[in-house]
Amino acid sequence: MDAATITRTDMDIEIDAQGKLYRFLSLCFAHPDQSTLAWWQGGTAVEEILGVVSGLQRGDELSSHLTPLLDEVEDEARKLSPDEAEAIFIKMFACGVPQVLCPPYSSLYTSPDDDKRLFDMHAVKEFYADCGMQFSEDFKDLPDHASVEFEFLQYLTYEETRARARGEDQLASFFAGKALEFIERHALGLTEGMAAVVATIRPQNMYCRLVEVASHALRHDHEWRLAAANGQSSLRKG
Repeated sequence: MDAATITRTDMDIEIDAQGKLYRFLSLCFAHPDQSTLAWWQGGTAVEEILGVVSGLQRGDELSSHLTPLLDEVEDEARKLSPDEAEAIFIKMFACGVPQVLCPPYSSLYTSPDDDKRLFDMHAVKEFYADCGMQFSEDFKDLPDHASVEFEFLQYLTYEETRARARGEDQLASFFAGKALEFIERHALGLTEGMAAVVATIRPQNMYCRLVEVASHALRHDHEWRLAAANGQSSLRKG
């Protein structure tokens, strides 16, 4: 799901490890196709993801949390046909409320009532616009979908890296600050809320594990962004 169109299209800087991890998370919550399942079944997925994680500060700590979860995802994926994997995804994230097991929308976890939820959805969309990102015309879902929020964090990470490479430190700080703010206002509520839901689901499935992966990954990034904002450490390697 490439839900958004980035107004800056001159992608002249290679995306860093954190951006690649967010790209992976975005795809985890996009509607699966045969190529996605084939990737998990191909035997290299876990190695590729952990290779990205190794590029993060203290990536070994995150890797220790993710490795058993990713191994379980890979094992479960090998047992599934494309239709079965799609059926699990739909039951988890895409069928109508209240039948959906784990709604992938941040406002459902950050808002106490329907009126507040609408406010939070608008806040997410305004956040995107303030940072130069807009929706493509064929995007039909809500703005606070997990896949979109992770795609947005990939975009912010890229823009921060791009600005630093060009010596635009003020602009880099702007995007770093926006990423931290977005994580704290929206994305953490999403992943923590989804993780609490999947802890109650029986039997567990590959998408339950991917929710846990997302929760660990976001907490790790939040920790390092917060430390960087407080001047305690550099945010990432490279």
